[in-house]
Amino acid sequence: MLCSALLYGGFVVCFRRAGNFRVSRWLLLLCLLFVVLVPLVEIAPAQRLAEESSEQSLVEATVGTLSELSTQTVEATSEMVTGAYVSPLMGLYGLITAFLLGRFVLNLYPLVSGKFVRERTDFQGVKVALIDQAVGPFSFWDTIYLNRAAYHAGQIDEALLLHEMGHVRQGHTLDILLVELMQVFYWFNPFVYLFKKRMQANHEYLADAYALEAGVPVAAYAEQLLHYTVRDQTSALASGFNYALIKNRLLMLSTHDQPRRGLLRLTVFASLMLGLLLFTVGTQAKGLTPTPELAASDGYFYGERLTWSGPDQKVYVKGKVEIKVGENDITGNGTFSFLGKVGLLIVDGKSFTPDTTLDIAGKKCSVTILSPTKAREKYGHAGRSGAVEIFTSQ
Repeated sequence: MLCSALLYGGFVVCFRRAGNFRVSRWLLLLCLLFVVLVPLVEIAPAQRLAEESSEQSLVEATVGTLSELSTQTVEATSEMVTGAYVSPLMGLYGLITAFLLGRFVLNLYPLVSGKFVRERTDFQGVKVALIDQAVGPFSFWDTIYLNRAAYHAGQIDEALLLHEMGHVRQGHTLDILLVELMQVFYWFNPFVYLFKKRMQANHEYLADAYALEAGVPVAAYAEQLLHYTVRDQTSALASGFNYALIKNRLLMLSTHDQPRRGLLRLTVFASLMLGLLLFTVGTQAKGLTPTPELAASDGYFYGERLTWSGPDQKVYVKGKVEIKVGENDITGNGTFSFLGKVGLLIVDGKSFTPDTTLDIAGKKCSVTILSPTKAREKYGHAGRSGAVEIFTSQ
């Protein structure tokens, strides 16, 4: 959310009055992708210390409960304790997302199917669909949609058709579909809606510029904007925009960026995006460390059975357990994982086979954790990700 706020604020400051609408369009798309993709960046191989700490605190807080859940893992116990809070929120998210996705499909279907189209024609090589609905001109994909009665009565000005042609020629539908899908899945992020408004406004600036480049005089086009806004508040040129936006569009008709100023805007905003990317990655990296070094010092543990899971590469101690390894100090009954992912497990001097179980009842298990460097020196390539050595004794 913080990244979204900073990106939006930076864009408004840098490009609110910028005349290079094409650059603004691609930057808005980049901002939306940044908001979606950057939080998904992960650094591997690594394990979040926060998660390990959370698991440890949970175990210590629920020792009494664990005595009745000997077949549950610490992770499963965590889900049981927090499920009462997480499940309703996830359920609510799912319901709202499903509703928004259904609405998106319902809105998309008539346009894709063409069920409301009564006639088809063209305008300067662009498809035109005539419909009976009392709406102003709008476009979707490669087609301009017009009210059939208004079209046959000659009430659609050529400047408006050129404006809609600009939307079609420049592929604005792709942008709208992207941001609409983002709204479906990121409806909780208010900055997605703000970016959408900026994108729609920028589309109008681009379409206005297209009409002017096609030869429409600026004064005549400005008059058409005002006239059509007053005449039809549901038109594509005015739909969703108040008078303040119309005023901005009129101002933008004569706005041109100086090359140096445009380069400065772009440099400042690119620096902001790079800074946010480095900050995000750095923040994640700060809470990450190579798995074998999750516990800073050696220790020991008691248990009844020892398992090294192949799928998640975690070591599990089961049964009546006492663990004192690193910062872990756990006593209880259940299934415990406290070492994070383990790339190589050595038990009593021999490589331990994943997905096998070792009986350790009545034995003290001493733990030595090797860094990747030390493990590689001792075990070669097999120790490239570090290693855990366990020695059992009566």
